[in-house]
Amino acid sequence: MKLGRKILPALLFAFLLFGAWGTAWAANYREGEAIVVLKGMPSGGVRTHASLQISAVRVAESAASVAGARVATLHGYMTPASDKVFALIKSDNKTTGQLMDELKANPEVLAVSPNYIVRTLADPPNYKDGTQWGLAAIKAPAAWSVSLGSRDISVAVLDTGIAQAHPSFFENGIPNLDIGRSRNFTSTSTTDIDDTDGHGTHVSGIIGAVSGDVSESAVGVSPRVNLITLKLLSEGEGAADIIGALAHVSNLIINDGVDIKAINISVGWEYENKRNITDLLSEVGYLVFKEFELGLGEKAPVIVVSAGNDGIDIGTPFSGTLLNQQKRVSGYLPAPASYIGLKNMIVVGSIDKDFLASNHRSWGSNWSGEYVHLAAPGNEIYSTLPGNKYGSLSGTSMAAPFVSGSVALLASKNDQFKQATGVQLKRILLENTNAEHKNIGAPGRTTGYLSKYGLLDINAAINANNVPDPESATTITLKAPSRVYSGVPFYIAAELTPWHAVGEIIWTSDNHDVATVDVNGFVTTHDKGGVTITASIGNISDSIRLNVICPNETGGGGSGCDAGPTYAYLLLLLFAVGIYCAGRFAKGRLAKRA
Repeated sequence: MKLGRKILPALLFAFLLFGAWGTAWAANYREGEAIVVLKGMPSGGVRTHASLQISAVRVAESAASVAGARVATLHGYMTPASDKVFALIKSDNKTTGQLMDELKANPEVLAVSPNYIVRTLADPPNYKDGTQWGLAAIKAPAAWSVSLGSRDISVAVLDTGIAQAHPSFFENGIPNLDIGRSRNFTSTSTTDIDDTDGHGTHVSGIIGAVSGDVSESAVGVSPRVNLITLKLLSEGEGAADIIGALAHVSNLIINDGVDIKAINISVGWEYENKRNITDLLSEVGYLVFKEFELGLGEKAPVIVVSAGNDGIDIGTPFSGTLLNQQKRVSGYLPAPASYIGLKNMIVVGSIDKDFLASNHRSWGSNWSGEYVHLAAPGNEIYSTLPGNKYGSLSGTSMAAPFVSGSVALLASKNDQFKQATGVQLKRILLENTNAEHKNIGAPGRTTGYLSKYGLLDINAAINANNVPDPESATTITLKAPSRVYSGVPFYIAAELTPWHAVGEIIWTSDNHDVATVDVNGFVTTHDKGGVTITASIGNISDSIRLNVICPNETGGGGSGCDAGPTYAYLLLLLFAVGIYCAGRFAKGRLAKRA
C-alpha cells in the first residue's frame, strides 16, 4: 500500500471524474481498479493526526480485504474535520465491475467509481507568430503600473505539466516555477513535470510567463507569480492521479502555509442523462468540491475553471450533437463548470479578437447568463510552448488562465489584498469588469449572454480602493436534485443574495426517519417519504420539500423500499466519459526561439 505523503488534509479530486455506481459505464477506465469513499471516524471529539491516520488505514484495508483486493493508494480524510475516507483499491483477478459490485455491498462504503482514464482532446498543434491581444483586452499593461505580481503568491496549475527550462519562466536567472513543490502524479517519477503535450506549458505561460530576451517571447498576466505545476494528464493514466495532486495542494495550504490564491483547471469531464443542473448536487464530484471549499474555509483559493468548448448553455442539460466532439448526447452537462453553489469557483467563457463570444465551426465557448461568471480572451492566444518555443492556441482552456493570473496579480497589490480571502478576490473581479463589454451575447444566438458579469478587467479590479467589507444576506434560496432517492446523499445548494454574504446557516429536517441534514447542508436519506429541509441565516430562511423515492421498483436504500441492491439508483447518475482538455489548438506557424 502506498500512503500519501501527508494524510491531512487530502483533497481528492479524482472523484470529480466519477461515474455511477450502476452496472453499466463506458469502458474507458483502468481495469481492476476502483475509487471509494468510506465511512470514517465520526466528527467531533479528539482527532489527532495519528488517530486519523490509523482510522483511515483501518477502514480502507478492511473494505479492500472484504472485496478480495488491496489498497493501492490511501489518501485518508479530506480535512481534519471530515468523516469520510478516500482510497484507490485494486484487484489482480477481478474486473472493475466485479470489484465495484463487491465494494458496493459493503455498508461502510458510501460511494464507488471506476478509475477513469485521463485523455486530452485537442487537434494537433499548428503554431503561428502572434501578438498578445488578450493582455490588452483585459487591460493588464495598465494594471502593471500597480504591480507585476509577487513570488510570495502562488497559483497551482492542474494540467499536462510544464516546460521547466523554458526561458520565459526565468527572470534574471530566477525561476518563477516552484520546482520543489511541483509534482508529477502520472508516473513513479514524482519530480518529472516536463510537458510533452504543450497544453500545460501554454496555460502556465498565460498566467505567469516572464518576458524573454527574444522578439518572439511572451509574457503572462502576473509575471512575478510563483507557479506550482501539478502534472495530471497523461494518455492512458487513471483519473485517480488527481487524488494525489489535490491532496498535495491541500497539504501545501494547511500544513506548509503556502499562499495559493488560485487553482487553474483548464480541463473538464462530462455527465449525461441529467434532467436539471441541480442533479449534479448528488454527484461525488460535487461533494469533493464542496468539502474542499468547506474544509479550507477562508484559506480556500479561487478555483478557476474553463466553461468548455461545446457551444452550449451550461445551465440547461443539452440533448443533440455536440459541436466540439461531434457526437450525440442526451441530458449533457459539462463539469466542473456546471457545479452550482460554490462560492470560490469562477467559470470562464471565451471571446475572440472582436470581443464576441468564441464561435467557430469546430468549437464554440459554452455560455450562460447565470452560471458562467466571466469572459476572457480565448482565440489565438499567444504563449509559451515546449522546446523554448511560442505559439497560439485557442479554447476556453486559454481563457481560464487569464483569470487565474489576474487573481494572483490582484492579491499582490498590497498587504490588505494579500490577506483577502478567495471569496473577496472573486468579488473584486466580478464587481469590476469591463464597462464596455458587460453584455457579450451568447455564441451564434440572438438571445442570451456569454457570462453573467462580462469581460475581465484586471486594471479596474486592481485599482479598487479596498477589499470590500462582508455583507449580510437579504435572501436565501434552496436548490436540490430534481429527484431524490433513498440511500443517495447530496448537498442542498443555498444561494444567497448577495452571493458573497457571510453568516452561519442553520439547517434542520422535519422528518429524521426520512432524511437528516448536517451543519453544511449535506443530506443523508434513510427511507422513502416526504421531508422538509429548512435553512436559516440571520432572520431570513427558506424551506424545500423533498419527496424521497426508492431507486427503482426492485431496489432501495431504505426500509420502506423493497429489498435489493442499494446501489441501483445510481444508474440514473451515470457519468459520461472521462476528462478532456478544454483547449482547441489554433492553426499557424511555429514560432521558434532564436
